[in-house]
Parts: sequence; C-alpha cells; structure tokens
Amino acid sequence: MGYKVHVTESCDHDKPHLITHILTVNATEQDIDAVKPIYDNLQKRNLLPDDHLVDMGYTSAAMLYDAKTDYGVNLFGPVVERHSWQQATGYEIEDFHINWDTRTVTCPEGKVSSPWTMRPHRRDHELTRVKFLTSDCAPCPVRQLCTKHDRRTLSFHEQPVYEAVQRRKQEQHTDAWRKRYGKRAGIEGTISQGVFALGMRRTRYRGQDKTHLQFLLTAMAMNLTRVLNWYNEKPRSKTSRTAFGRLIA
Repeated sequence: MGYKVHVTESCDHDKPHLITHILTVNATEQDIDAVKPIYDNLQKRNLLPDDHLVDMGYTSAAMLYDAKTDYGVNLFGPVVERHSWQQATGYEIEDFHINWDTRTVTCPEGKVSSPWTMRPHRRDHELTRVKFLTSDCAPCPVRQLCTKHDRRTLSFHEQPVYEAVQRRKQEQHTDAWRKRYGKRAGIEGTISQGVFALGMRRTRYRGQDKTHLQFLLTAMAMNLTRVLNWYNEKPRSKTSRTAFGRLIA
C-alpha cells in the first residue's frame, strides 16, 4: 500500500548534485516501468543524461537497448544473471553458436537446431525460442550436461538486444566498470537525507497528486541547500563509517 518515489539527480564531480526529476507512482509498480516516463520528462526539458546510473531493478534486456536507441542514454546498471544448473558442469547458452542469418543454433556437439520461432515480448520486442531434435539429443553422450529432458530448448532476445545484454554481462565484472558504477551510491545518501531529515517516508496528505507535490517541494528544498553550499564552497559530506567499519579499516 502507499506510494513510491523515484529520484533522479546529477552526479558531475565539478558541479552541485541537483535533483533533476521526481516521479511518484503506486508502491506496487515495478521499478523498470519508471524508466520510460522519467526519460520522456527529461527529454522535454533537454535534461537527458549521457549515462544513467541505476540499480538492477531498473535494467532489463529490452530497456538496456531501448534507452540507447530511443533516447541516446547509456542505461548504466547491472543486469540480472540467471545461472542455470548447467553453469558449473554443463552447457549454458553462451556455449552455443547462434547463426542469425539462417535462424538456427549449433550446440557444442555440432548438432543444428530446427529453425527457431519468435513470439511478442515486452516493449515491442520479440523472444526467440529454439528447439533441438529429439533424435539428436536423446542419444547424445553428454546429454546430462545439457538438459534433463529428451531435447534441449533455448530462449533469447533478438540479435541487437541479446548482444547488448551479453556485453553488459561481461562489462559488469570488470574493475573499470565497478569503479565507474560506484557513483550511483550517491543517490542513496540523497534518499537517506529525504527520509530521515525531511520526512519523505510519510506523506502529509491523502492521494498521489498531493503526495507528489510534497516530494517536489522536498526536492526543491534539497536543491536550494545544495546550491547555497556550493556557492559557499562547503564540501560535500562523506559517507560515515560505523564503529565496526572503523575498527577493521
């Protein structure tokens, strides 16, 4: 029950960190559904960022691709890696060769799938489903590494979306990507300030519109404080360490 607020702020090191957008939605709405409304509003005000640092709740295969193609924004956040039981000892999708031209997939043992089928998926994208022949899979000597059924099936997005996700899966395990992504932690401090100092966790009025107005006024107060601190050359506060953290440092 209640509402949820999505906060967007700038994070340039040489400028004050200002809240650029506030979106208030029902608490039951998924975070990924907030990305497009946020971008539409920022685009109207010419405030779209080059990189948008978000947590995993805001990334999906489709949105990762659409953010770049539709808005020119690099949706910079980790993607979910759903590892199957084949990860440790078997064959995952990365072990298969996808031929986008012939619309077939070749397994690690050299068997070629039947032509794949496609069905509608989220955000006007399509999901590909591939099935291998039972006559190839059933007698396969390594079938226990691949599937627990008579034949292997695979599902994946169309080529540009699939490739975008595979690139992100590789990038998010590098030190350079993690260091760059570390800036996202700044929004946690903003949310903490809004919640504990300015009472954003409890609405003063009934209804989503009035609640949204409260969040807007709260963001304005935070921005005003930050601009004044910037002009007065007051340094930003750093994340405080717990007693245990100071002990082990």
